[in-house]
Amino acid sequence: MPLDKTQGLRLSNDELLGHLLENAQNRIQLAERLPFFPITGDSLRVERASAVDFGADPAFDDLVAPVNEGVAIPTLSLETKFELKLITQQVIVNDFVAYNQSSVNSQVGVQLESATRRMLYKFWKAFGVGVGPNEFDGIKTLAVAGQTIDANDPANFYLDLIDLARLVAKVTSNNGRPHVLWGNPKAFKSVLLAYFEKGLEPEYVMVSVPDSNGGMTQRPCLAFQGIPFYIDEFYPSTDTVGGFNDATSIYAITMGRGGLYGIVPSGFGSKMIRVKEVLGAVNSQTVYRLFWPVGLCLEKQDAIARLRFRAKAAVN
Repeated sequence: MPLDKTQGLRLSNDELLGHLLENAQNRIQLAERLPFFPITGDSLRVERASAVDFGADPAFDDLVAPVNEGVAIPTLSLETKFELKLITQQVIVNDFVAYNQSSVNSQVGVQLESATRRMLYKFWKAFGVGVGPNEFDGIKTLAVAGQTIDANDPANFYLDLIDLARLVAKVTSNNGRPHVLWGNPKAFKSVLLAYFEKGLEPEYVMVSVPDSNGGMTQRPCLAFQGIPFYIDEFYPSTDTVGGFNDATSIYAITMGRGGLYGIVPSGFGSKMIRVKEVLGAVNSQTVYRLFWPVGLCLEKQDAIARLRFRAKAAVN
């Protein structure tokens, strides 16, 4: 008798995809924009200086006129150091599984890929808030009090478009042109609502994003004053503003030299993550340790500004 559909499916020979897929992926869109620069040593020291350190304005007179120029001396109180912090993961693979069950999927490769993804999440969790002695300072810490503002609404601290204008105006690095706005999904929807409440069409700009074929394409991205907004799932909605502890933040950031960027060891070459194989003396298994020395550097304090506000119930 012929096989029915259920019986036939049992005899099918499916092709198995060569890696694991994260079914509910967390959005970390700024990962597409954050630059990394190599450094020599385990930290990068930044000598910040105030305007007065560069001396008085020169007198535009003849050379015979006396010129009392000040001497440029870095202000030690503004000096800061950004250290590399070590993010690690460990993968244990049974040798029998690695050698006998890798005909379609490399068991080692799949686990290393998963460990790398875990390290990426750990980095972006620290990127926002940066807590713990073994983590670098997140931008919540890097945004100093003078670069932090609250929403103008004194009662509920709800977001208005004027607050975004105030936020952008706080960034004077790069001649007052921040490269990105950054916040969590509540912040993203709050910006949309701020446009809608004014009866305005939200502003969009074209940005380069990965396409479906492994290349790059141009896609519209929510923006304010031409500055694109990038979503981060990991930034919390537990900031404090006024007497409330259910607030969140939007950051205006200048990226790259003169602003915010990641640092990695120059000795690692083009690969930021290194894998070391450790052989077990007793068990028939191999241990792989992944190392990612990485940190954040903020060259200028005015390259970041932070706006604290509360999201309305409509965006929850």
